[in-house]
Amino acid sequence: MKFSRIRKSVSLILAAATLLLFTAACTKDDGGQKNVDYETLSGAVNTAVAGFDSAEYTPREDSYIKNFIKITPADCANCSILVSTEGGSINEYGVIEAGEGQSASDVSDVIKAYFDFYRGIWDDRYLADEYPKLRDAEVRVFGDKYVVYTIMGESERSTVYSAVEKLFG
Repeated sequence: MKFSRIRKSVSLILAAATLLLFTAACTKDDGGQKNVDYETLSGAVNTAVAGFDSAEYTPREDSYIKNFIKITPADCANCSILVSTEGGSINEYGVIEAGEGQSASDVSDVIKAYFDFYRGIWDDRYLADEYPKLRDAEVRVFGDKYVVYTIMGESERSTVYSAVEKLFG
């Protein structure tokens, strides 16, 4: 009987600790919107992508980010931009936390300009069936500091954004 009480007590303590960790990662601000830390957001996006794509993803090189996407270190506090290593895929996604003095809306505008640039240099002779992913590329702002973008098929985009919306719900 005593062993059963100890087990229940340990279970309650573990449940309380789990709840405390969850609320520390996702709390609500005064406006009723959840505050989500960058690691939680980035982890949710990476998990969503891993759930539908077995390809490995590698980070975009800093020179690519600076020269093509036009994001500088001052633009973001945290930035993760990943591209599929699979040769026949242009899948790419990014999770960006706006830097001090930057708004997520400004960063979103930079990503939209990147999409326009990428579309402008697209060569239909190479991976023509991948172009709809670029044509329909999407960027969304979450909260006042986060930007998530996807260059993926429709169902993949939907999966990624559903995972992010659950965090901010």
